[in-house]
Amino acid sequence: MSDKSNLFLVIFIVFVLVSVYFWYTQFRDVSMEATISSSSEHQLLGREFVLLINKLRAITIDAGFFSDEKFLLLKDLTPTIEMPEKVGRDNPFSPITN
Repeated sequence: MSDKSNLFLVIFIVFVLVSVYFWYTQFRDVSMEATISSSSEHQLLGREFVLLINKLRAITIDAGFFSDEKFLLLKDLTPTIEMPEKVGRDNPFSPITN
């Protein structure tokens, strides 16, 4: 190998090492900040969740309306849906026979 190619190889290796060092240090700092901010966000969301759970626990439901006369007089008006014909096959994965 000639001296020019050796010099080019050394310069290229140094450039790659310096680039990797700066890239690693730059993204490591960003990831640490992201980790810190996401953990504080999780703590904030956790506090909000606990507050909502406490509000829900404070709610009481009076089930006495189930025994109320007006509730007992309600009628189910849901229409029954009848299928006029059978749709599809019993087993869609069975082989098709002619």
